[in-house]
Amino acid sequence: MTGAAGFLAGRRWPRPERRRIEVEGFDDERDVALEDITSELSRAFADVSVAELGELVIAALATIADDVGAEVAFTVTVADDAVTDVWQWAAPGRAHGPAPAAGTPIAAVFPSSIDEMRASRALLLEDVLAEELAPHEREWFEACDARGFAVMPIVQDGELAGVVGFVGTSRRAPWSRDDLHRMRFLGDLLVDAVARTRARAAAAVADARARRIADFIPDGLLSIDGEVDVVTWASPSVYRVTGWRPEELVRRPLGDLLPDGGVERVTAARQVLADGAGEHLVTARLENGAGGST
Repeated sequence: MTGAAGFLAGRRWPRPERRRIEVEGFDDERDVALEDITSELSRAFADVSVAELGELVIAALATIADDVGAEVAFTVTVADDAVTDVWQWAAPGRAHGPAPAAGTPIAAVFPSSIDEMRASRALLLEDVLAEELAPHEREWFEACDARGFAVMPIVQDGELAGVVGFVGTSRRAPWSRDDLHRMRFLGDLLVDAVARTRARAAAAVADARARRIADFIPDGLLSIDGEVDVVTWASPSVYRVTGWRPEELVRRPLGDLLPDGGVERVTAARQVLADGAGEHLVTARLENGAGGST
């Protein structure tokens, strides 16, 4: 990022009270813009790869910061109370401080505000450099030449999943409640999108590993998209079992393969498994590639 940290020649505002904010409500006049940003971010993250994730998160931070008038922004994702990823953005001519390393306890990164974060309370500081800060926190805020600071904790399923922060370097007035609500709303979307992207990548790796193992299993194996009942993958051994080549089965509706109520029996079995009933045996007639059945 470009920009050098500067200081305002000793200018300090009167120290305000630390404000813990209950964030609620939007300004209706800005709802359309918010919907546009939300749609844009949702589309962008729909199929993003892990390799593209960092660049997209930074672009998203820039979009959100522009919407609320911030000049520095960051996202920290958290798992098991430790940092997993950090992304930072600074406007042209501004700078951000050093990022904490992955694995750092989140309480060590934000010692002065961790209690508010775990309680899912937004925190607004009108002059963050007038606060009592840990040395590394002060270093970061001084690098930004920070004044106003808003931090949005993202709590999911009762656990701190991420932190989204915004820094104002030139504004005296604190952000409005509407600004803060937008920060939280969009920050939650951003943290959730990062988690879903990483989960999708991890699932793809696990799926690829399982398929490599399946190549050596004599039984024919199929992977089915349960929402539309279409074959998405078939192991090499299905040809020996069914007469269908794997590439002939992919994208084929399950109904083409399981006549006489077979699809309904498979759907019912899938629901039994989803309800946690353990193993379930289904017997159905399978149309084979030679025009007969198995």
